[in-house]
Amino acid sequence: MSGVFRIELRRSILLRVAPLAAAALVALMLGDRHQWQGIWPEASAIITAPLYYLGPALAGAAAWEVRRRCGERESRNGAHPWAGPLLAAHLLAGAGVIAVGAACAVVVNLSASAPAGFLWPSYLIIALAVISECLAVGVLLGRLGGPAWFAPVVAVLVCFLRLITTQGTAVGTPESRLTRVFLSGHAWVELTPAGVALAVVEATVVVAAALALPNLLAALRARRERTAFPWSRRIRAAVTAGCVLCALGVGLVLTGPPLTVERAIPEHPVCTDTQLRLCVWPEDAARLPALTTLAERAGAQAEALGLELPDHVSAYGLEPGASNFTIESDSVWFAANDLAGLIVSSAVPVDCLPTDADPGAAAFYRAYGELQGLIELRLQAADARPAGMGDTRQIDRAEITRAAKSDQATQDAWMQERLDTMRDSAAERCR
Repeated sequence: MSGVFRIELRRSILLRVAPLAAAALVALMLGDRHQWQGIWPEASAIITAPLYYLGPALAGAAAWEVRRRCGERESRNGAHPWAGPLLAAHLLAGAGVIAVGAACAVVVNLSASAPAGFLWPSYLIIALAVISECLAVGVLLGRLGGPAWFAPVVAVLVCFLRLITTQGTAVGTPESRLTRVFLSGHAWVELTPAGVALAVVEATVVVAAALALPNLLAALRARRERTAFPWSRRIRAAVTAGCVLCALGVGLVLTGPPLTVERAIPEHPVCTDTQLRLCVWPEDAARLPALTTLAERAGAQAEALGLELPDHVSAYGLEPGASNFTIESDSVWFAANDLAGLIVSSAVPVDCLPTDADPGAAAFYRAYGELQGLIELRLQAADARPAGMGDTRQIDRAEITRAAKSDQATQDAWMQERLDTMRDSAAERCR
């Protein structure tokens, strides 16, 4: 068998395509490098993201190669003795692609002075399971026969739909058990060991089906046509046990625990060395320089407006129920928006916030949103938001941008006017 495997390693077309797939994986990863460099969980998760496209593409290539082999030499009983070694060669090629992606993530993170740590094995195992399952689907469909175009096209569609329809589920929800591709790896999220194990079980079931199902179908067809001897008791027991194990594996995958859950809060988060301390997860330490600048500006802005801020604010997940901020990729725009909201909210007691039924509610929240918007721009030392950053609130962004481009005295008067509007409305509420 080892000799056949070595032959398949030399003959396999997919093995020759694997370097191109690895190059594509690296290119897609580096295209989003700003999102993950310096952050080990983000770097680990990003290895799975390109598999949206590479997984189905490799499945189609595997199916095409198998159909080509079947055209060269069809066995009369559909056994395809080369199928096992060929699938093993494909799986080795897939593992090589993932290994190249992992090496890229390690090199980039080390050069970006990432904090102590390494790639999270859970994401790597998921990536290996995904690419193995896609390759197995290609081999399975290729062995089942049909027109030359049928197996590659169906393999691509099946794998793509499998990945895209189960992506984007909320953390901790039962639906996350089927998620296999991650566009981000937030530090406050971790993959459960049981969920990772079930992902491996799913891939193993598909690999087993790729190896055994075509043989089983050919044997059943031969028995119906009475061109084969009846199975012995041992073979029947083995087939029954295999089917039961596969059904059990599928049932566990479909009813298993969530794959993603919120992490336990660390004892020692890392914080900026500023009067207003911004604290983040240890894995996000690479964001501290940008957050330090943001914290200094936020403290100065609050002091200029005569408002008070807490001594520290934590990133999402570190203090459930408390005020917090979020970070997306290497941008602190979301954190600036959160801090601007915290500054503005300190101007009015919570008990005095108007309700929708109050006459001045519309004016209050318009002033609130406009003041928050300008403070956000000042925290970022910008005069406009990035083009792709949306906002669901009904506020006049053009007016905020106009104010941001005016001189300091005009901006101060503009902000004081919004503060007065908010305080007058709150005074009416708490009279």
